[in-house]
Amino acid sequence: MFSKKKVAPAKTAPEAAKPVAAATKPAGADKAKKGGFLPFGKKKATASPAPAPAAKPPASGGAAPTPKPSGGAPAKAPAKAKGGSPLKLLIPLLLILALGGGAYFAYSRIIAPASKSAAEAPTQPTESAPNLASLPDAGTDTIDSLQTKPKAANRQATRTAEANANAAAPATNNTNANPGAVTTDAASCAGQPKFVAELGLGPDVSFDTAETHRLILLAPVPNSDAVSKYQNQSWNQAGFVGAFALDRAGNVYVAPSPRVGPGVKTAGPQNVIYKVDTNTGTLAEYLTLPDVSAPSPENVYGVLGLAYDCDTNSLFVSSVAGSTAAKEAGHIYRIDLNLNTIVGRFDNVDALSLAVGSDANGKVLYFGSARTPTIRAVSLDADGNFHGAPREVGTLADAERAERITFASPTEMVVQAVAFDFAKADTPPGTTVHLQYDAAADVWTLAQ
Repeated sequence: MFSKKKVAPAKTAPEAAKPVAAATKPAGADKAKKGGFLPFGKKKATASPAPAPAAKPPASGGAAPTPKPSGGAPAKAPAKAKGGSPLKLLIPLLLILALGGGAYFAYSRIIAPASKSAAEAPTQPTESAPNLASLPDAGTDTIDSLQTKPKAANRQATRTAEANANAAAPATNNTNANPGAVTTDAASCAGQPKFVAELGLGPDVSFDTAETHRLILLAPVPNSDAVSKYQNQSWNQAGFVGAFALDRAGNVYVAPSPRVGPGVKTAGPQNVIYKVDTNTGTLAEYLTLPDVSAPSPENVYGVLGLAYDCDTNSLFVSSVAGSTAAKEAGHIYRIDLNLNTIVGRFDNVDALSLAVGSDANGKVLYFGSARTPTIRAVSLDADGNFHGAPREVGTLADAERAERITFASPTEMVVQAVAFDFAKADTPPGTTVHLQYDAAADVWTLAQ
């Protein structure tokens, strides 16, 4: 019979290794799943790593992947869970708070106070200031009551608006007077500055430079012997000043003075004319005189006298710049205020004071000599131009110089007489001298 052929039993395939894809579980994975974190880091897992699973059989027709080794270093652990240790998060936060607190402390205790102090400190101009080096701060516009100052307490005759108006007013021939008599215009054409009305000081105000060598506005206090003063902040830009004059529009023209004092180290230019605008009350440079020498130890002065002529709207200016005790090289200028320019000049004369008036021969410019005790006059034509040579019309005591000339009446001249020295800026207090006009001789003589 046919014998049954024994079929060999199929070879049992060796048990395949578990896929490698099921890699060894990272240590502490179970702990991470539970979500617990110790305050000072993870505790190492003690469980032995699970056997690596067999690699997944390859898809049909594909190449079998190389199984990952079951031994050796474990596969890369998954990324660390977000969040981290609370201590690690707390430390940066504390650093930020500490830096912020330190910055606030530095600003509030050091930077801010320093900035405030710098802002509140008065500004001191530098040595390059155009008028006076290191000029003291003027502060704000002020109206202060001077309760301790009576109205007539100045040691010198006060330079007031009324006095300047009299000095500047043209003298005209009075047809009702004797032939050759001289008269002055009692109602001067010099106008009151318009800005004064906004200050509420009343109409009875005057300007002064004699006591402080600064331009100030004085007003009497009602029912009192005291006066109030006003100074615009811009007025101190001119530094120390001396002579001044008002025009018919109420503009104020001021000349510099070479004095130095607290906060002023060096006197600046002495050839600049300043103007206070009648509408705004603000001071600014108006005009600089040409051909003027700088101050020197032999002569610290520049501009000395100012006078206004109503008829021609002219400003007369005297300067002794360039002169010395041995040389007379000063000038008298005529400035046309309509053109704002110099239109005339009289040379080689050192005039300490100026006043426009008239004598028996017509309109003249009176001036007190800075070198001698004489008062001289030079004729002016209808346009205000100089005409002829100067002549002597009055004489003071030997040591006196006419610092200021005004008119109390048509035939009475009032002179502020001082001892003047080219090399000394501080002029000592002077005396008031009265002179009377002698029409027949055309001279002014000392009153008896």
